[in-house]
Amino acid sequence: MNWVIDACFAAAWVLPDETTPQTEKFLEQLSENDEYHVPSLWWFEVSNILTTAVRRKRLKAREIPRAITLLSSLPLRTDHSQGAFYMHFLTDYATRYKLTAYDAAYLGLAVQMGAGVATLDDDIKAAAKELKLQSFL
Repeated sequence: MNWVIDACFAAAWVLPDETTPQTEKFLEQLSENDEYHVPSLWWFEVSNILTTAVRRKRLKAREIPRAITLLSSLPLRTDHSQGAFYMHFLTDYATRYKLTAYDAAYLGLAVQMGAGVATLDDDIKAAAKELKLQSFL
């Protein structure tokens, strides 16, 4: 199975107060036969989540390297789409499914890759359901 993993889902692996049995189960079920995809913005979003978590005292600064090690050990394939065509694509999905352009990047990548979506975001889950994409949660 192919999966697109959004930043909030990944955050649940590294932020103790966001961990869920479902996100842990997903980690345990990683298979070498599966493919895991993220849009290039994922790296920025996750970095921001970690930084914000430290500022809000949800994570200690000394814990960031462990989080980065865990996340970078995942077999993620980064999509580097960009340009005017990609902007049209993102704004179309964002408008059609009432998402931010950031969230539309996850949904669009899932459609493009024929992948399911691993997300904790209710809006992305609703859009994935409408598009008949498998979602992990």
